[in-house]
Amino acid sequence: MAFVATPGDGVLLARMFAWRLCLPVLKYVLPLPRLVRLMSSRPRRGGLRRPRERRIATMAAWLYRRGGILATDDNCLERSLLAYRYLAREGGAPTLVVGMRPDSDADPRGHVWVTVSGRSVTDTETSLDAFRTVVSFGADGVRAAHDDRTHDGRRPGSFVGAG
Repeated sequence: MAFVATPGDGVLLARMFAWRLCLPVLKYVLPLPRLVRLMSSRPRRGGLRRPRERRIATMAAWLYRRGGILATDDNCLERSLLAYRYLAREGGAPTLVVGMRPDSDADPRGHVWVTVSGRSVTDTETSLDAFRTVVSFGADGVRAAHDDRTHDGRRPGSFVGAG
């Protein structure tokens, strides 16, 4: 656990673990918008530093790794909600994105990930290429407006730099 470098990291990991235990139930009893509002958090600091951003994403991934503490498969919704909460708390202004593969039988059909400044912190950009945004939520837990854009916010068929 090289990502736990300070006592504060240990406390953060313990808090994340507590949410890790709650999220499997909460995702079934709360509608998604309400769950996202619950997981949103007011920033407690200035801006998010890049090493802290990576550490939070790594901790969330570690808690959901296959064969991990609770011996379960990775769950993108839970993992992303966890990263979203603590990135927001650290002042990172994350966006929680829910996407679907259009007209595809490929697995997974749906996926959830987190971006900061338009860049995914939970997945590689390549792994998200097939997904179209269905809904996204800002750091405040409020649903963001969108119009059938690809995962990076571009309209399907557009290129970087296009209006």
